[in-house]
Formats: sequence, C-alpha cells, structure tokens
Amino acid sequence: MKSTMSMLTAFVVALPAFISGLVQADEKTQPATLRVVGVAELKIPADQLQLDLGIEASATSPKEANAQAVKAMQDLIKAVEGLGLKEREEYVIERYTINPQWSPRPRNPAPEWRPTIVGYKVSSTMRITTERLEMGGDLIATAIDAGANDIGQLVFGLADPRTQKAAAIRQATKNALTDASTLAEAGGVSLMKIKSLSLDSASSEPRYQYEKMYTGARMAMDAAPAPPIVSGDVTVRASVSLVWEIEGP
Repeated sequence: MKSTMSMLTAFVVALPAFISGLVQADEKTQPATLRVVGVAELKIPADQLQLDLGIEASATSPKEANAQAVKAMQDLIKAVEGLGLKEREEYVIERYTINPQWSPRPRNPAPEWRPTIVGYKVSSTMRITTERLEMGGDLIATAIDAGANDIGQLVFGLADPRTQKAAAIRQATKNALTDASTLAEAGGVSLMKIKSLSLDSASSEPRYQYEKMYTGARMAMDAAPAPPIVSGDVTVRASVSLVWEIEGP
C-alpha cells in the first residue's frame, strides 16, 4: 500500500514538470514573424463642390415669418437657377424650422415674471452639390445678392470617394510589401507566407475653401464682387498592417 501511494505521489509531483515541458516545446514551434505597416497619401483633384445657403426671417407672427421665409427662398431658388443649377440634381431644400423667440430675462425680475413669446424665426437651407467647380465664387456672390444670410462652408470633395480610397489602399499595400521585402533582406531572413493582412484606416479629407459666414443684413454685401475660389486637391489616406511568417537566423 505504501509503495502504491509513493508511486502516485511521484506521478502527481512530476505532472506539472511534464505540462511545463509541453508548453515550452509548443512555444519553440511557433514561427517567427515580421510585421510592417504600409501608408499611402494621394492628392486627388476635387471633382465636386458642396455649399449650404440659408435664409432666416423673423416676425411677430408665425404666418408673417413664414411668408417672408418663403419669399426669400423663392428669390434664392430663382437666383441659383439663373446660374444654370438644376433642382434635385444640383440643389435641394433640406431643412425648414420655425422657432418661437422669447422675451429676455430682465436683470432683476419680479417673482411673478415669466418669459413670453415676442416673435418667431423661420430658417430654411438649400444644399448645393455640383461638379461645376468654377461656380464657387459666383454662387456665394449671387446667393448674398438674392438675400441668403447664412452662408455655409464651401467644400471641395470627390463625387466617388470609394474609388479613390481603393486606390490609396492598393498603394498602401504595395508599400507594405516593399517594406517587408527590404526589412527581411536587411535582417537576413526569408519571407514565407502572409499570416495576416488588415486595413487600419482609409479616408478622404475634403478641402474647405470658404469659411462659414452669417451675413445678417444684406445691404452691405450688395454688388460685392465674387470672391476668388480655387478648388485644389482632396487628400486621400490609407493604412494597412501586414504580418509575414519568416525563416532565418
């Protein structure tokens, strides 16, 4: 009986060492790897212009404020169509809001003081999206002359950004492959096979040419010349990670 217990104890004591030996052997069989990150940045000429044009109207009644806003938007539509823009294809009316305007709180209000509605403000926005990049300056000048009092940023972008992102991804992958070959050669190892290939990021950065502005009263802007606008390039970036299995010293 004592002999049997001694053998069992020896087996249990030896078991952790046996498991540890398996783990070490498994770790030794793991192949060596090489990891690189490929990055690409492309400059692509912009082929699309986007601009938001807004109108605001205020009056003591919602009906009057709405009538003023409708008239202002009709004038704006007529003005942009005069430049040749087409409804739905190149411009849409995408926002309409009406908000009450409340009386301001006095410095030392009486206990019974409560704010009251003193008027209404109506806002409406036209979004222009066109491939006629040369119209940027004329659009801004024409919109202001037509009564637009909220001019958004003029954005130059890409009509099909996915195509250009794909080009950046391909270039980033080529860069990663080239860097892997260079690194392996310098390290005296051989590239065996790709273990993983992943996309870290891919994005396009539009170009903002004209800052958002609120013109307020239009009288000071009437007859102003069209601002000079240059479309420029859109920056498209991509980053990929690549892991190779390698062999060598």
